Formats: sequence, C-alpha cells, structure tokens
Amino acid sequence: MLAKAFGASQIFTTVSSEEQQKVSLALGADQAINYRQEDFVEVMMQATDGKGVDVIVDIIAGDYVARNFAAAATYGRIVQIGVHKGAARELSLFPLLSKRLTLVGSTLRSRSHDEKAEIVAELERQVWR
Repeated sequence: MLAKAFGASQIFTTVSSEEQQKVSLALGADQAINYRQEDFVEVMMQATDGKGVDVIVDIIAGDYVARNFAAAATYGRIVQIGVHKGAARELSLFPLLSKRLTLVGSTLRSRSHDEKAEIVAELERQVWR
C-alpha cells in the first residue's frame, strides 16, 4: 500500500499461501509470488526483462540476503527491516559491489518513543490523507 501511495510502478510481494496472495493483490501488489511454489528471484527477473527490481523491503534475512542481491536491479536499494531467518551465514558481497546496491537496515524496536511518535506523525502527514 505504501509503495502504491508513493508511486511505485510495479509491486511484487512474496507470500506463503493462496489466501495471502489474494490479500496482497487486494492491497495493491501487481504480483504476489508464492515462494513455496516459485522462485521469487526468477519471477522478478523474468517480469522485469532481466533488469531486477529497484527497491526491496525484506523482513526475512538469512539466505534471502543473497537472493535479494540477485533480484535487485543495478543501483537498487535493499531495506532490511527484520531478520526472521537469522543471519546470512555465507554471503558474497560481490553482487552488492558490482550492482552498486545500497543496503540499509532499520527497525522500530530499538528506536525511542519520541522517534516512533515522529514516524507515526510523518505517516499521518504523508500517507493517511
């Protein structure tokens, strides 16, 4: 929903069930990829004619970090906001360097109450309307 609100032209999501696919599409995704049935990297690369995607927001981490590098377009941005699968144990940074990717990490948990309130206020100003 936020990606649509800020003008993203094509939105992919990854899901684990048909129900999640339906909800994701209803909320604005152009394509909801069931990662249990399809390789999301392959689907995104095919859908973008091999270019990759410009922005990835990931809550999974683990082995997905390398897969995000593969799915990202040159000069793509990856925002890591969670680590559901834990650390990326073996990771080549070469794709990060060769594609000139930007990798940013963030979480709300470690932020102060004031920072969280500021984020909510900004969402109200920028998105709720």
